[in-house]
Amino acid sequence: MHKKIKLKRQYSYIPYSFHRIKRILKESGLHLENIHAGYKGNRYKGYVEHYKIIDTATGKVHNERTNLHTLRCFFARQGIPEFDEKSSSKQLQSQRLIADQVLKSISNKDKK
Repeated sequence: MHKKIKLKRQYSYIPYSFHRIKRILKESGLHLENIHAGYKGNRYKGYVEHYKIIDTATGKVHNERTNLHTLRCFFARQGIPEFDEKSSSKQLQSQRLIADQVLKSISNKDKK
């Protein structure tokens, strides 16, 4: 009668690299196009570059104006991993070291 509850960790933001965002969109048949801010447009404090999301096959614009922060939040809520097989080996090594340390500390607590 008792239902098993399975918890899943979900992030609201993951710091995906620009190249990882491009690969995620490419898998879906989309690409980013920078919206030019004009001459000296990026010289003020707090400037954020904006992009169009365009379907590669048809050229249809899916989103007229978005930024990388919004995409990072969206991908995090969708559960897309920060790293893939094309990610830098240094990033993956650091993630694996942290995971190994956590697992060792958990196993040491269980032995006590």
